[in-house]
Amino acid sequence: MSHPTAYLVLASQRSGSTLLVESLRATGVAGEPGEFFQYLPSTSQSPQPRQWFEGVADESILRLLDPLDEGKPDLAPAEIWRDYIRTVGRTPNGIWGGKLMWNQTPLLVQRAAGLPDRSGDGLLSAIRHGSPDAHITLLASRSGAAAAGHIPVIDHPIPNNTPPAMLPR
Repeated sequence: MSHPTAYLVLASQRSGSTLLVESLRATGVAGEPGEFFQYLPSTSQSPQPRQWFEGVADESILRLLDPLDEGKPDLAPAEIWRDYIRTVGRTPNGIWGGKLMWNQTPLLVQRAAGLPDRSGDGLLSAIRHGSPDAHITLLASRSGAAAAGHIPVIDHPIPNNTPPAMLPR
């Protein structure tokens, strides 16, 4: 039986996932598990504090936030995006690691939509085709998060406050 050569940590903010992925990274043989799926194609940056407060009109809050940095759009085709992630997430022994926060799911699905030969439209299809291998192990804070797709799951018992409606089906 072949061993998986890739994993994706699924988590929500404030759940201990940074400690987990930094511990995996520190081994030097368990991939470079970054949050590759957090960057907005329109700016090439992760969401900025002001974006988290969209719709808030309270000036006592807004004046504390830096203005938006416009950034530069990421115009790379889906294949280039995928190949970059495959490269930077892998250690020399061939193991790839990544981390996906629940709120980054739409960005992953959007970016992976441009990949050729997709088998579907959902999150599991995006993970399979955006990942470096057909076999990917998900380290999930809820085992049901990946139950739908013949993907091996290692249950990671960390607190999870992800609303059920936000979990992939």
